Amino acid sequence: MFKELVVIDGVDGSGKSSVIKELSIKLGATIIESPSGEFRNIKHVFDNPIISQKSRYLFYLSCLVETSNLIEIELKRGKGVLADRYLHSVMAYPLAEKEDISFVSIDRLKLYIPFRTICLTAEDDIRINRIIKRDGKNEAIKAIERLEHIKKIDKLLKSWADFTIDTSNLVVNQTVNKIYEYLQAEGGL
Repeated sequence: MFKELVVIDGVDGSGKSSVIKELSIKLGATIIESPSGEFRNIKHVFDNPIISQKSRYLFYLSCLVETSNLIEIELKRGKGVLADRYLHSVMAYPLAEKEDISFVSIDRLKLYIPFRTICLTAEDDIRINRIIKRDGKNEAIKAIERLEHIKKIDKLLKSWADFTIDTSNLVVNQTVNKIYEYLQAEGGL
């Protein structure tokens, strides 16, 4: 029985949401997204480009503390948790812009440590097409405009992950099966 925290990370269009939904069913796990709860309702304010990277980073760190608390509650109930993004995503965005994030000691936040972090990645054209299907052309245009920045984020996320899967030529259940097999081999099931 799955009773761990596994983070599914990746940039927009890599397949996280679709994979997490299917994987949660297969594992009987709870999905926790970050930001969650009330933080999700004000996320758009901090995602505005006029907001400083430092303010955005502090907002997302605050979200992580709340997310970590929710994760701990579920794990204490004996449930496994799949987190849709977590610490690595929060750190990758400012670091890709060469922002200094050392003004906050991550260790002091006392975040719940994941059993494994899995990064989903995909070729740029595949990601853009997925974003068009999900969010429409306007969001895809924004993604294209930020493509070089997104590539840097993707590279960081892959470098920090325990396991990376390129979802470009996979359907959702193939990706889910790869993750399931990986978790089995790692002793997480």
